[in-house]
Amino acid sequence: APESLVGRPGAVVAVKVQHPGVSENLETDFAILSAILPLLPGLKAYRVPEMLSSLQSSLSAQLDFRKEADALELMGKNFGRWKLVSLPTPIRPLVGPSVLVESFEAGAPLSDFVRPGNGVEETRIARQVARLG
Repeated sequence: APESLVGRPGAVVAVKVQHPGVSENLETDFAILSAILPLLPGLKAYRVPEMLSSLQSSLSAQLDFRKEADALELMGKNFGRWKLVSLPTPIRPLVGPSVLVESFEAGAPLSDFVRPGNGVEETRIARQVARLG
């Protein structure tokens, strides 16, 4: 269990730490965009405030690493039957809004195996992933 890594000397983990001020910078950026974009004539036909609000909600949600830990756990369950797929597992006592400690998984990213234009393999993998939901 990943929790068993806590306090174990020599345990190899990956640590993700959010840079200070990221949340505030995001808010400032969206305040600026909200003031400028509605003034651009080419965007009058679009619902700019709604688009910005949706994008801001989506990006803001990604700033909470607890949600990323939840997603990793769900993906771990979904890919559990795949012997060749290994995903990091969050170490829950060490997960917070701005820090994520997870098991370190050595390996290669899926992109190393799925190359554009590979067709058959891309389709097979896509179907298997789609079945996982």
